[in-house]
Amino acid sequence: MSTFCDNISYINDQINTLDGTGESDVETLLKHLDTLDDQFSQMAELVVPDEFSTIDNLADEASENMSMAVSYYHEAYDSGTFNPNYADAAYEYYTRANIRLGYILQILHGEEILDDNVRYVPEDETFEPESTSNEQPDE
Repeated sequence: MSTFCDNISYINDQINTLDGTGESDVETLLKHLDTLDDQFSQMAELVVPDEFSTIDNLADEASENMSMAVSYYHEAYDSGTFNPNYADAAYEYYTRANIRLGYILQILHGEEILDDNVRYVPEDETFEPESTSNEQPDE
């Protein structure tokens, strides 16, 4: 996972050096995004220990979202005319992929996921859903 993080950081740095004014910036961006997609696909193929089984699904989702993002980025730029609708969709999927990557890293570091939409329960804890009814317990 360390190699993956190093590679992602390097690709991110390369993307951030592009200022959009260079003649080949779009082509370079798309190549970097393709590499990013490959990295996420490889991450999703990693075998995880049983104690981190939740990560397996998150990695698959992150990879799927990154693939969609890269596909939409290609659509946004490949036609010769920039299409902001495809770019917006690409950014949404890109964000989803990175959120899931953040969850994976938090789980691996033993950190609590602080997100109202996500509840991660380690195997050594039990989870009791909160009651949504207004029923009073029997006395």
